Amino acid sequence: MAQKWRSTREEKKSATMSGQESSENSRSRPRPATPIDTARLDRLALDYVARYATNSLKLQHYLSRKIMQARQSGTLDEAAAQALGDHAAQIIARFAERGYVNDRAWAEMKASALRASGYGERRVRETLRHNGIESAVVDEIGLAPDEEGNMDPRFEIALRFAR
Repeated sequence: MAQKWRSTREEKKSATMSGQESSENSRSRPRPATPIDTARLDRLALDYVARYATNSLKLQHYLSRKIMQARQSGTLDEAAAQALGDHAAQIIARFAERGYVNDRAWAEMKASALRASGYGERRVRETLRHNGIESAVVDEIGLAPDEEGNMDPRFEIALRFAR
């Protein structure tokens, strides 16, 4: 009985090995580069915003990276890359206008998550600044104590928990 099980297992293993070899060969070949144009850039931006909570700087970096990849693959010349870069700026402005990208909401979410993780005000401010959030927005979201010296209630709870 045990011998039959081994032979069946070995047969299945050899059958899948031959199937894997053909798929491995197809994976080693690079996929052809997809040409990028304004419509594709719009779609990439919309898909990115739909999938990730993001701010305008992160979206700008993503679109710039996609344009650079197309440029490096040879599917895009310098003039077209410059035109797409200008179009990316228009996309970001349009998304911010429609509320798809909201730097303030993203900063509040990120600051809340960092505070909940136990990070201090300085680290939170530095992280937000590094992510392209303006200092005026950082001041507005209430990282610093208010006029009476009270911190955000969630921060005070975390501080009490840490003590």
